[in-house]
Amino acid sequence: MTAPSIVVISDIDPLTNRLGSTQYLDAVISMFHDSGAKLRLVVTGLHGPAVLRVPRGAFGHYARHFDEVRLYRAVTIGDHIYSTDPLQWLDFLRRKLGGMPQQKRTWLGPVDRARARWAVSEIQSMRPDLILCNYFNTVPIASDVTPDTAIAVLMHDLVDARRRSFLSRGLKPDFDETIVGAERTNLGKADLCIAIKPTDAESLARLCPQVPAVTVPMTLDRIPFRPKEAKDPVALFVGGGFEANVNGLAWAMTEVWPKVRAQLPGARLRVVGKVADAPGLPWPEGTERVGFVDELADEYAGARVVIAPLFIGSGMKIKVVEALGHGVHVITTACGAEGLEDIAPHFMAVTDNADHFAQLLTQALQGNEPEEQRKARHEFAQARFSRSAVQAKLLGAVEALRHKTQE
Repeated sequence: MTAPSIVVISDIDPLTNRLGSTQYLDAVISMFHDSGAKLRLVVTGLHGPAVLRVPRGAFGHYARHFDEVRLYRAVTIGDHIYSTDPLQWLDFLRRKLGGMPQQKRTWLGPVDRARARWAVSEIQSMRPDLILCNYFNTVPIASDVTPDTAIAVLMHDLVDARRRSFLSRGLKPDFDETIVGAERTNLGKADLCIAIKPTDAESLARLCPQVPAVTVPMTLDRIPFRPKEAKDPVALFVGGGFEANVNGLAWAMTEVWPKVRAQLPGARLRVVGKVADAPGLPWPEGTERVGFVDELADEYAGARVVIAPLFIGSGMKIKVVEALGHGVHVITTACGAEGLEDIAPHFMAVTDNADHFAQLLTQALQGNEPEEQRKARHEFAQARFSRSAVQAKLLGAVEALRHKTQE
């Protein structure tokens, strides 16, 4: 069969931010791109109501595989993308003049009618062979396009599992829990689900036994090996401003880092990404608020160890995969190691105990790891997360789906 025409539909802007979900989408899309597929992206808006502009940021990188990008009521001017939606501008003016609080769209909630109608019309004009839904909440849009077009859903994680992880820590989930039911309903309407790890595919088999699933783990672009440049005892934390990152980083700053500094007064913890802007973090001595950086490779080269102290969330943690891909030793928790359990203890360390975490971190910062070990970790990650074997499985599942829908 000829290479398929694929439209990706997303209610989350996957172009302007360096997020784990965007990196996973990019990895999957790159495999379709390499197979010769025609790829187009339809995005139902910017980040949400009252958002009038966003920096282009990583737009060029994440848009590189798409033949066309269509964004709901938006225009690019210089380094920013501006909303042209009059309702968003009206909301902005109301807030400015009347002090109204900013409205926010529910994470993975249903797409509003105007945006959904626009997306359906756009996709119908494209006549794709396959609609790939970036998360489950856009499945109703795909279903309205035509009953004959195959629908696949990219499952970055399961919100049901995410909800349980929050409750197990005595925390209120950081999302509207009504989407748990919508997840099950919408996944059940798909023709194929793409899961990031085997346990998610197994969970889907229980939730929606009629829907086939293919496991497509996170893969990496080829990352050149860089010798370690970390002359000082530097640890690195990379993350967006999500509750899981804030929660884990606060734990590390409070329960772990003071123990490390007691042993190594010169140790430094660099915090990179939007998590550095989160309010309420304690910022003890030796922690550095870095924030967004253009090039993460420099940060990895300058670190002796990466920490990923995560206790809530689900799915495979992209930050852990990326660190391993750069050859850097990782210390994480059981939650952070989900989908990668077999790698420990050879290439990363896993513990949920604060004292043990501090001990492992101190040892990693004290030691001058042999360059051979860092290189071996890099080579292992490049082989483990290469796209060759995974691509064949993904394309095979899509071909089988196309055959089925054309019968």
